[in-house]
Amino acid sequence: ADTYELKYSVKDKAGNEGKAIRMVTVVNDAQSLLAAGQYNVSETCAGDIDLPAYTETISLSETVNNRIHFNKFANYINNNKIWAELIDSTITIPEQTAVNVGSPGYDRTFSGVGVITTNGCTIYYTELAGTEIQQCTASYIKK
Repeated sequence: ADTYELKYSVKDKAGNEGKAIRMVTVVNDAQSLLAAGQYNVSETCAGDIDLPAYTETISLSETVNNRIHFNKFANYINNNKIWAELIDSTITIPEQTAVNVGSPGYDRTFSGVGVITTNGCTIYYTELAGTEIQQCTASYIKK
């Protein structure tokens, strides 16, 4: 995603020349589904009581269309590699492993699916840490 300058030049058989310059902006289609920026996140996981709310920053991928990135998915420090795909009103987190996150630092594997709403999204995801599996729901509301 960026703005690009395209330069055209042509010459006909008679030697006449023409030139044109056009600016083309390439955008990540995810921006029309879920805005980049900060979100207030509330989260519940089976077996946990009163998980604290937190702020999450979502950014648009600059290289893959319909992809977003989380800055600390599931509120874990050093967990900024998790991404999701957005298609229509669905958000999908394919299975991904974040290395050495949380306290203590475990490898954690995430996957899930959710729905995009007018002011954010709700994601239903699974977290696997060692042999422990948690089913969680995260609600994102745009700040």
